[in-house]
Amino acid sequence: RICQVAGSGAVAGKSFSFTVAGHTVSVPAGPAPGGYCVGAATFSPGNETVTQAIPAGDSVTSIKTAPASRQVSVNVPSGQVTVDIGPGDTRVTYTDAS
Repeated sequence: RICQVAGSGAVAGKSFSFTVAGHTVSVPAGPAPGGYCVGAATFSPGNETVTQAIPAGDSVTSIKTAPASRQVSVNVPSGQVTVDIGPGDTRVTYTDAS
C-alpha cells in the first residue's frame, strides 16, 4: 500500500501521484500519523521502486516503509524508495510539506 500524510502546510485531501512498476496511483493526503492509504496493486516478490511526482512548491519530508526490513534504499528529496515486496502487507508512507 502507498500512504500519504499531509505534513506542515500541506492540505489534507490533496491528491498525490505515485508511479510503481509502470502503474500510476493517486493517493489523497490524510492526517498524521498514517495518512490515507491506497492499495497499489499485487506484485510478484522482489524489488519495486515507488516514485512520487512531487507537486510544485511541496517537498517530501519523510518516507517510511513497514515492515522497515523491506526498505532497500530511499532518497527522500527525490521522493523515491525501493522496497522488497514480500508476503503480506508492504506499506510505504510519504509525508509532504508545502
